[in-house]
Amino acid sequence: MNEGQNTMDIREPYTAKEGLHDGFPTAEANDDRDEHDLAVFGKRQQLKHISVFIFGFSNGGPAGLVYGFIVCWIGTIGLNCSLAEMASAVPLAGGQYSMVSEYAPPGASRYLSYITGWLTCLGWQSATASSAYLGGTMIQGLIVLNNPTYVPQRWQSTLLFYAIILVSLFFNTFLVAFLPKIEGLILVIHVGGFFGVLIPLVCTAPHGSASEVFGQFENGGGWSTQGLSFFVGIVTGVYSFLGQFYLIGLDLAVISKLTS
Repeated sequence: MNEGQNTMDIREPYTAKEGLHDGFPTAEANDDRDEHDLAVFGKRQQLKHISVFIFGFSNGGPAGLVYGFIVCWIGTIGLNCSLAEMASAVPLAGGQYSMVSEYAPPGASRYLSYITGWLTCLGWQSATASSAYLGGTMIQGLIVLNNPTYVPQRWQSTLLFYAIILVSLFFNTFLVAFLPKIEGLILVIHVGGFFGVLIPLVCTAPHGSASEVFGQFENGGGWSTQGLSFFVGIVTGVYSFLGQFYLIGLDLAVISKLTS
């Protein structure tokens, strides 16, 4: 910062090595870095930088994650049953917006189905971006895990995000004829990887007591009540069940093709 000026030099890098824990930036270090970047432009930080998984740990804690997952599972089952009933009555490839057009009041059906269709499309786009961003940060986390001297940068996460999007675009554009075999291979890798991660964690990782897992609630967000904190952190459980609603139109299109 130059003398007599009230703004920071944007060229000055910000490093928070003291905010690293086992090679990973702590939540405090991320917040400090975000606060510094906003201060460069004369802004004050209003929101915290928290990933969707850490969100449930800080708002609800271990017990909140367990019971929140069960609540989300029950709600998802009920929602899927309702959608399945409507899909059987309106078997059109449009999915939700066709259902809304059929069941909404006649005077508002076109408008509501239009809004539903665009919300569904935005949901597809958001899910794709979210999955690519999560994959990019997981790759960066693996680099941190295997290279203790590596200091992760946000621009690198962005490039990894773009790389995953481009790979997905390439597969869905030029290798579409091979997608069934590729997806079958990915399914095998996914199932094998699940046990490849689960077994070492069960056998070698430190285990908490049953009282900690099922009875320890956290209110790291400083909410007025523990119940409110639980419902704020339930977004982690909701994230685990995203995606199945987008398959309705695809399923109906496939069924229609097979029965035609």
